[in-house]
Amino acid sequence: MPPFRDTSEEAKNLLSGSISGVLTKENSPYLLKGGVTVASGASLVIEEGVVIRMAPPGSLLQVNGNLETQGKPGSEVVFVGENSSEPGSWGGGLYFLGDSTATLQSTRIIGAGQQNVVQGAWRTESLIATDNAQVTISDSEIANGNGGGIGLGGKQAKANITSTTFTNLSLPLNLYNLTAIPQSMTGNRFLNLSEYGIRVQEKVLEKDSHTTLRYLNNLPPYIFSGSFTVEDGAILDIERFTSLKFARDSQMIVRGMLNARGGQDAHPVIFTSYYDDVGFDTNNDGKNSVPSAGIWGGGILYEGKAGGILEYVSIRYAGSQRVASGGWREGALLIGGTANPVIRNSEILQSAKSAVTLFDESKASITKTTFKGSSVPVLVQSTGALATILENNSYIDMERTVTELSIRELKSNSSVTLQNWDNLPYILDSLTIKQGAKLTIEAGSTLKFRNSNQLIIEGTLIGKGDEDAPITLTSYHHDIVGGDSNGDGAETKPQKGSWVGVTFVGEGKGELAYARIFYAGAQRVAGGGWREGSIVVGGDNASMTLTKSSISNSNNTALQTFGNGSISVSLSTLNDTDWVLRIADYSAMDNSLSSNTYKDIVHEGGIKIDAKEVPSGLTVNIISEDFLPVVSGNMTIRRGGAKVNILGILKMEGGASVISNEGTLHIEGTGGTPSIITSYKDDLGGDTNADGGRQLNLLQEIG
Repeated sequence: MPPFRDTSEEAKNLLSGSISGVLTKENSPYLLKGGVTVASGASLVIEEGVVIRMAPPGSLLQVNGNLETQGKPGSEVVFVGENSSEPGSWGGGLYFLGDSTATLQSTRIIGAGQQNVVQGAWRTESLIATDNAQVTISDSEIANGNGGGIGLGGKQAKANITSTTFTNLSLPLNLYNLTAIPQSMTGNRFLNLSEYGIRVQEKVLEKDSHTTLRYLNNLPPYIFSGSFTVEDGAILDIERFTSLKFARDSQMIVRGMLNARGGQDAHPVIFTSYYDDVGFDTNNDGKNSVPSAGIWGGGILYEGKAGGILEYVSIRYAGSQRVASGGWREGALLIGGTANPVIRNSEILQSAKSAVTLFDESKASITKTTFKGSSVPVLVQSTGALATILENNSYIDMERTVTELSIRELKSNSSVTLQNWDNLPYILDSLTIKQGAKLTIEAGSTLKFRNSNQLIIEGTLIGKGDEDAPITLTSYHHDIVGGDSNGDGAETKPQKGSWVGVTFVGEGKGELAYARIFYAGAQRVAGGGWREGSIVVGGDNASMTLTKSSISNSNNTALQTFGNGSISVSLSTLNDTDWVLRIADYSAMDNSLSSNTYKDIVHEGGIKIDAKEVPSGLTVNIISEDFLPVVSGNMTIRRGGAKVNILGILKMEGGASVISNEGTLHIEGTGGTPSIITSYKDDLGGDTNADGGRQLNLLQEIG
């Protein structure tokens, strides 16, 4: 439409109070002064070409009945300020309340929108429809408003807006109730607006509500500020093509059902920042502002029993820190409570830290989704959330392509499985499996531990890999397995003892098959003493079995037992360490090593007994497990029933080593396997003292 120029004569008729009937072109222009009402049951018809001048300040037309404007292109019905068409030059607007109906054809509303109270709330729109109002607007113009163009509220209000121009406004549309979304909004034009979007002013979708955010044919996006909550029992559906843009520190909280289904033909539902110019330059600043990771803080937070499906959805630039379920959370998707949303065929882009954060007892399903440009794809903050399904996803330009496991313990009477989520390694600090708890590690899973951290087993550990998908426990500096998990490129390398290892205490039990353990063995305190080894087993009755596995690059020793601990290792490879097994207490001698391969052991084939005394009443069998010699220092066999049976090769350290036989010493070999006591400098069975093979077999080496 061309700019409006009021060339008509002075107003002929004054409109005030309650009006009805027909306003004719013959009697135009009219002057409307103050609050004028079309009462319920009454009807007002305005002929084409009529100009209604609105006297300042605060003039408005409130329709409780029926309004029909009969404008035509070039002969529009015009509502304009008495002396000006500047923004807010007349105070109110056109307000449709109650059960009112309206058909506005070729109508121009110019210069309205000063602040007024409408049904108990301040409003600045040029046209407002609320309650059960039914409004149809076509071939019209809303211009030079002091606020938004149209405000829609009320659960039963309905609007159809077509071929209408919105110009020189703060924004085209404010929604005060999601059920008031226009039934149709097509062929409209948006010019010179402060914001290009539909601003959602409602904060809560209440229980038992079921609402659809509709795509309205190239309409600007929906804009959210602050928190918007889908309450328990409410359902929010979002149609394909629809865009939702969030201001800083905004979030969507879902306690009911959220269903957003885009189209696989490049027409997703988009959740993004207000500063993201996808679709529209919503804040109309050109390139002066750009989105960044986490710029809209909340993302989507699932609480309680929330659920629903996100399919072909794009979530962008979300995820700064906030409190949820009593703890600090970060992530574009926060999934807690017992929520079980399904996310598939979607994308999560440019999150502040993690793309997805899982906590409480949530159980999400995330499949065939692209994670891109975040710090990590997944952060898990509770063991109850480990039942989530994560498979067949893609990971692009991640700072660290890992699952952060921010969990310190698995509580008694709980059972959890660490799944192999898309071959993402788990990154964790120390984790304790409490007595009565059970941790199962799925084949193909990788656990990477930060420096000086360990896996402590007071309950049960089960890890059964397979030949093609072994279980791996290693340092988070170990880039060869699972990629650059600490995000420093090649700056740091793993070393022996980069992490502590696996420690079984109390009555801890474990079974590992097809497992690989690298770079463990740092010192820790267990059972009241300092321990070293990739696997340490001790305590009251702890035990573990390792089969068809490998332990590499251990600090000092691959294995250690103490207390009443015992370990069984078979068909495995132990390499690149000082000792195969160190035994801290004679009560921890009930070990089994069979059919293993030993490579690059400094003390070749060495089993080292660090204990000094065989206590009364204990019988000890010193056996050359896997034909490995056993090395001991001073050995005191106490009277009172202590007994030592030597069944293999026992090597005693230097001249200070003695056997004080106050108890019973029994040495008995067999025809094919003699029992031998010799010096640890004797290379029988291997270069035990690591001196390069200088043979010494001197009796004086044994005291």
